Amino acid sequence: MPRQIQQYAQGLFDLLNIKQGTTLEQMEDELQGTLDLTDIYAAQELIHNGTSAAWTTVNQTVNFTVPIGQLWFVYGFSVQVTIPGIGDTIRFAAQIDENGLFLNVSESVQITSVVANENTAISKTFERPLIAHSGTTFTGRVRNITLAAGSATAQVIVRYARVGPSSK
Repeated sequence: MPRQIQQYAQGLFDLLNIKQGTTLEQMEDELQGTLDLTDIYAAQELIHNGTSAAWTTVNQTVNFTVPIGQLWFVYGFSVQVTIPGIGDTIRFAAQIDENGLFLNVSESVQITSVVANENTAISKTFERPLIAHSGTTFTGRVRNITLAAGSATAQVIVRYARVGPSSK
């Protein structure tokens, strides 16, 4: 039974399966270069926005959601918490919920304040933009909390550019 002959491509023409006699102009039709302008566009459109909430019990959240009909390129996301009293303890997490699929941005963070109104944060910067569709929610969630009095203040901040015709 004859075997199929296998050989490595000898050059660019073989690799692209271009026939003999191809000119440079014909090859340009096969190879179209692209330049990704996403970051240049987004740099002009960046928005820093968020929301805040008071936390007093376990499983409370603060959420910032991509509105219906919008598409975002997300470059950064943080959950910032201010703990009111000395000795108060909180453990919290930062999550992204995309239609029921939860992504933990990092391990949850636990802190016991040594000064009144101590601040701490979980932050994530994306090397390439995270594409967030309508309904994607950026969440800060209390895992454990012990406060002598008052409430901790949590804030979700997202750094993003709105893209697409319905996002303007």
